[in-house]
Amino acid sequence: RGTSIRKILHLIASEVAQQAGVSVAVRERPPPSGLYEVEFRNTIVNSTKFTNATGWSPSISVEQGVHLSVSRMMRLT
Repeated sequence: RGTSIRKILHLIASEVAQQAGVSVAVRERPPPSGLYEVEFRNTIVNSTKFTNATGWSPSISVEQGVHLSVSRMMRLT
């Protein structure tokens, strides 16, 4: 199980809307020309291999991390 970069961007937009009352659109753009085939993949963030190799595991979910990050940034502005 993992989380796509697309989902993380939508989570950030949702948190900003909730916490700041500002609507943020996540728009996809066509990729630039000249990319390698590997650059077209849908990246999924997953810590399983790192956990298996090191024993470390995240103490909070991606959703909690986004919430806390946006909250912290709101306090800085």
